[in-house]
Amino acid sequence: MNEHDAKLISLALRAGDARPTILLEDIEGVQAIRSASTSGDVHGYWLLDVTATEDGRLVVIEANGSNGATSSIGHHDYHRVQHMCETVCSRGGPTVGEVAVLAHQDGFHHIPEFYARARAFVSGMEKLGVACHILAPGEEPKTAAYNVLVGDIPAIAPLLIRQGQDVNYFGARVAFATNPNLLPALDRHGVATDKLCLSFFHEGALALLAHDKAAQQEICMGTPFTPLWNREAMTPEQVVLHVQELHHRGLAAVVKPNATSGGTGVRIVPIGTDPAPVVSMIIAETIERYGAGTESTLFPLRTFEFAQAALLHRPDGPRLWDLRLELTASLGRVTARPVMVRVCPAPFSTDFPHDAVVSNLTGRVASTEFILSSMVVDQVRPGLLDDLVDAGLAWAIQASVWNP
Repeated sequence: MNEHDAKLISLALRAGDARPTILLEDIEGVQAIRSASTSGDVHGYWLLDVTATEDGRLVVIEANGSNGATSSIGHHDYHRVQHMCETVCSRGGPTVGEVAVLAHQDGFHHIPEFYARARAFVSGMEKLGVACHILAPGEEPKTAAYNVLVGDIPAIAPLLIRQGQDVNYFGARVAFATNPNLLPALDRHGVATDKLCLSFFHEGALALLAHDKAAQQEICMGTPFTPLWNREAMTPEQVVLHVQELHHRGLAAVVKPNATSGGTGVRIVPIGTDPAPVVSMIIAETIERYGAGTESTLFPLRTFEFAQAALLHRPDGPRLWDLRLELTASLGRVTARPVMVRVCPAPFSTDFPHDAVVSNLTGRVASTEFILSSMVVDQVRPGLLDDLVDAGLAWAIQASVWNP
């Protein structure tokens, strides 16, 4: 075992803190990657959650950026790590004395995958002839190495400062970073990210897209995806009106706070439910999760129509589901590949209990029971997997030219 392996194993054990984590090796992956050309001259990375509704629409539930997990299924994260390394090189790196920040949420289920990816990234940098040094949060960078800071966002964010258009860590420039959830974390710690140069993110300026759920739907226009009805609100009272508007249309609503992760604060509001107490609960839950300064980042609250997936029949009852696609953009080229399917932990019920309508497993018991091979999508209807991958490729083309 070399120095890098020992350091990352130590950090992974500390991050896991004896919590159950998810091992993804047994999930069957799909190897095929599709690609297309684009006029976008950027590097971008997304994990796009999509589904097909009962009435036949293909829809985007949401797009994650480099904060997303499960990308190792089918490829051992080779595709993602290669894209990370290409992105660093496209921006003139790696440069000794600078810092790459690889950050994850606290309470993360996918610790083994994350730290294996960090190790592969370090190996990729060293293959370019640059010595690397792995840092735990709080350790000072070395001037004669390319420093890779690895840890959770609550430990890392307080150590970052803004200097002009750059972000620094102990005086060293942050030249690369994964996880756009660092941005609201910096805001909550009083580091203004307005007009910050985002070129250091894996996604570049497209890091903003990870939190702009309304823009994610706008990008669906002109693709096989149907944009979901949505509204943005800067006050709780506006959210109530938006939910009521959907209810008058005969539709349940989904309310999402801004700049959260892991399903924090996401609530379904069925027809006949008073939205006001739900909105208050969303705000309280989000503030409790992220602490001081959250009031500055949780708006706008966004309301979406609830898009009910065509049911996937399982032995213990029909489930709602979504398919995760890994999408990349690399200087005129985009790629798409299916990663896995998530099913809700409980069979679908028209009274919308949380476990029957929300597939995100954050805050639940770590398990692969609800993670399936992407090939099960064709059980809903033959050819659906191909249709969703093609739609994801079209979405990536549009996203690569999105202008925040």
